[in-house]
Amino acid sequence: MPIEGQIKRDYELGLGNKSTKLIWLPCRACSKQRWVRLSDMVNPAFTGLCHTCCLRFRNGKGSLSPNWKGGIKYIGIVLF
Repeated sequence: MPIEGQIKRDYELGLGNKSTKLIWLPCRACSKQRWVRLSDMVNPAFTGLCHTCCLRFRNGKGSLSPNWKGGIKYIGIVLF
């Protein structure tokens, strides 16, 4: 298991053949650890969240979701 803050190149981990640097970081919300591109961390939009937590906070759950339709499920088939 890597140590938090450890930096490796992607080809050392078997994730590619480029020399992209990756850093081992925990998610800020759930503490799930994963490899993150070092170049992504300088991006002002970088949140430090894993994919699952990012979707959860962006979309919301239930009635907080922008796609909430009052709990009604649409099948997509209209019968006349």
